[in-house]
Amino acid sequence: MALPFSIGQSPLWLYKLYAGTVNEYPYASVNAYNFFALLGANYKQDTSVLFLFSYHTWGMAFIVLITLFSWRVYHKGGARLAPLAALLQIAGVFTFSSSMHERYLFPAAALALLAYSGLKDRRLLWLAAGFSLTVFMNTYAVFYNATKGAAAYNFTLFFTSWINVLLCLYLLKVAWDLAAEKQALTLTGNESDKPKEPKVIEAAEAVKTAPLS
Repeated sequence: MALPFSIGQSPLWLYKLYAGTVNEYPYASVNAYNFFALLGANYKQDTSVLFLFSYHTWGMAFIVLITLFSWRVYHKGGARLAPLAALLQIAGVFTFSSSMHERYLFPAAALALLAYSGLKDRRLLWLAAGFSLTVFMNTYAVFYNATKGAAAYNFTLFFTSWINVLLCLYLLKVAWDLAAEKQALTLTGNESDKPKEPKVIEAAEAVKTAPLS
């Protein structure tokens, strides 16, 4: 998805864009029902410490890891997995990075359907349905139940955040499976297309032309 916008940009432009967006909202989560919201950190300052590091540091680390994983999936599977890699990037950053809004997950369902159109894997339909549900629940809760801008930590937030985390983890598995399958098919095809060695060809011709006794 980002490729058309990469012309004339530096190699790290996408990372810098994510980093700039994260720095605009200094909170662990901005009403995004994700991993940090699940931990009770909605509208919590991202400078607060979670285990050894701040939420901001964890968020940046997750962006790097998700970007590398998405690139690896694309590299293993080729252009057919581009929509899937984009879905990984969108859903992964939303789920595990800091400073996320609820609207950042909006493209996920559409990307899952786009990936399904090329890969025909029914698991992508389940992911599309799951992300459609969580996007609706997150948006509805924020628009109609949030007080003073911040959504309360209640069952809806807990349940939706937990489902988003599970969906993202499931997506990681599906993406890796499809990438490995695509790579295996490519390698198998390359093996079958390799030209035979001259000696093998000569032996085969000799067998064909040998007189029958």
